[in-house]
Amino acid sequence: MIGSRDTKDNSGKSKDQKPSSKVVFNTAEIPITCRLAIAFTILGILLSGVILLGMIIHPSVSPTVEYYTVITIRYVILLSFAIALVLGIISLLVIHFNTKNLKGSHCAIYAITLSIVFYSLFFSFKYAVRRANDIHHEHLRAKAAEGNLHQLGRAIVEYAKNHNGYLPIANKWCDLLIEHDEEISKDTFKNPQEPNGICNFAFNKHLCGLRLANVPNNTVLLFEANGGWNLTGDAKLLKESEPHRKWVILLLLVDGTVDEYWFSGVRGLTPRWIP
Repeated sequence: MIGSRDTKDNSGKSKDQKPSSKVVFNTAEIPITCRLAIAFTILGILLSGVILLGMIIHPSVSPTVEYYTVITIRYVILLSFAIALVLGIISLLVIHFNTKNLKGSHCAIYAITLSIVFYSLFFSFKYAVRRANDIHHEHLRAKAAEGNLHQLGRAIVEYAKNHNGYLPIANKWCDLLIEHDEEISKDTFKNPQEPNGICNFAFNKHLCGLRLANVPNNTVLLFEANGGWNLTGDAKLLKESEPHRKWVILLLLVDGTVDEYWFSGVRGLTPRWIP
């Protein structure tokens, strides 16, 4: 028609038509392994949130139910992040070596990064909890031994008073305390939380034959050790006891103070053995 202008080209498209600004994201360009990696990562994050939320909302759930539920979910979370990590690495390799210009490397990197962060936090937390439990159990064991150490220390002082101020003979100190003190029995020489041994304490061998009044107050009198009846020793025996006690050994000083010797050096205590 006259007055009209046909601006269509041979393809049938109008030349005056503006190109669309809408960007279409083609998920077909992303490898299936990459999408699965993201899916397992999200699954792991959601399950972690479920555990945390459950601990906040229902802290008094039955211990048995809570134990098996948490254990099951925990292993599913670990498996999810492990799968996400492996699939993320596979996705990067597929994208790198494929000639079809695949996309999604950033998704694979997210899955790998989140998986590594999760495992780092998980094992750090697990180590911290285990260490806290070990220290707690050591404190319970030490607390149980403290009362018996005080009893033995009092009996040694009474023995010295009745023997011109002299301390018991080192290789007979257990027998002598039982013989001269009715309140001391064989159970007094044991730590209630130690399953083995007839005696869980040792006498400082450097004090044998000395007068109690001539020994400095900060000298070790008795200490926890692994051995038999009438056990004596010094710093060497203390070191030999370390593998059997993870954190701390109790020491009874001459002045009656019960102190703690930490293998990790937390307290910085340097026991005095020789007067």
